[in-house]
Amino acid sequence: MDRRPSESDGHDRPDHRPGAPRARDGGDVGAAARRSDDREAVRAAKALDYLANERTLVAWVRLGVTIIVLGFVVARFGIFLNQIAIQQRQPAIGPGFTLPIGVTLVLGGALLTVLAGVRFFRVEHDIEAERLRRRYLLIYALLAAGTLISIALAVYLILAQLTSTVGRGG
Repeated sequence: MDRRPSESDGHDRPDHRPGAPRARDGGDVGAAARRSDDREAVRAAKALDYLANERTLVAWVRLGVTIIVLGFVVARFGIFLNQIAIQQRQPAIGPGFTLPIGVTLVLGGALLTVLAGVRFFRVEHDIEAERLRRRYLLIYALLAAGTLISIALAVYLILAQLTSTVGRGG
């Protein structure tokens, strides 16, 4: 007599086929393999998340170092202008705003690097806890700082141009 599984007897899934291989604990070997595959898939997904988090950290640190270098160049620019003035037998003009702007950029780049590290560890903790949180504070702070620095530099350039024009009698 050929018996086929039907919905009524509970043998409609492959896990419960008569004669299907069983694990030592009595469970289906196929189900155990699927659970193992699921764990591997979760581990692989977490690994990708960890790697993406590390790449993001590296990008933030690279940006922080770039801002630090830019600050150093801006701070040294005043000294460069003084050297040109001395060579042209002009009176030294002083560092003006280049030194405070440069120092602000250097400190801002260092702060950005520290905040990137804090963000990295928070996101890593969220990955481990399998939580998804959007974190925009660092991005908003960077956008605001960039806007303020750009405005400050534009005002400085305009004022520098006006004072050099007035000083020449133009």
